[in-house]
Amino acid sequence: MNQDTQRTDPHRPGAIVPQDYTELFWYDCGGMSEPSTGVNCMKPTWNMATLSAHPGAEDHSHIGCCVLGIAEQGGTWAKTGREHGAGKCTVCGSHFRSGSVWEHTPTGEFIHMGHDCSEKYDLVANITTRREWAVYKKQLERKRSEAAKDMKLARTRDFFIAEHKLEAVFEVREQHHILGDMYSRLHRWGSLSEKQIAFARKLEAEIRNPPPPKPEEVKVAAPIEEGRQTFTGTIVSAKDYDSDYGVSTKITVKMETPDGIWLSWGTCPAGVDAPMDELRGSKITLTARLAAGDDAHFTFFKRPTLVDFTPAPKGA
Repeated sequence: MNQDTQRTDPHRPGAIVPQDYTELFWYDCGGMSEPSTGVNCMKPTWNMATLSAHPGAEDHSHIGCCVLGIAEQGGTWAKTGREHGAGKCTVCGSHFRSGSVWEHTPTGEFIHMGHDCSEKYDLVANITTRREWAVYKKQLERKRSEAAKDMKLARTRDFFIAEHKLEAVFEVREQHHILGDMYSRLHRWGSLSEKQIAFARKLEAEIRNPPPPKPEEVKVAAPIEEGRQTFTGTIVSAKDYDSDYGVSTKITVKMETPDGIWLSWGTCPAGVDAPMDELRGSKITLTARLAAGDDAHFTFFKRPTLVDFTPAPKGA
């Protein structure tokens, strides 16, 4: 004989008295990628409003905090002759994802009931809890929509990566911020230009085959002499400075010797035929008086006269 015909409890179909039930709270059993809410308040949940994790409670502090909390606090679940629990309706036995816990006032028993079933039996819902459920449901739908959009973008991104054989390139994206930014842009827009692809491959090659570190330069004391002296070096920096006398270009020249290098800084001499942003890497020979700096290898040159200037190769 069917179990439903043997039931005599007040929660069986056809015996429900709507005014005898009070809604305590709603809960959601969750899904494959969506955590439950209201089943166990001690477990972390996902806050749909802020799209962030919400830490669980320290304990089940009162009846009504969650489904498991009712049992821990001595609450009595209705005995209907059938097994039931979170996600299974005490009344009809159907499984549901979201529903509510109701208290049967005459007996003090608690039952599970899906929202469709509670509407069917005209149970009077708690306005506050149903308002909270409506907000949650709307946020859940928004999150699902965002997840579906993100999944579509990911498929387009992965197809582009496979089509252009960029798997190895983006394997090392966490080792260079530009590659990480390219990956994010690719996820957002679905493609990269040919120049961006070439640059990404270049970065990957540098990451996987880094050039050997340059040996540290040995610094030697500058050969400061009385009067003016002539020296030849490479311009390693150039910058315009604005003063009461107008704008002047200052350069730093590096001189290389068998024992090491020394530096000198001063005004770029007249006769240098190159724009300021192209001076770096140029060879220069000038005559000037040297003055000592704070470090033995650093000097200042004053009143320079240009002897020779060789511009840096294009693209250097």
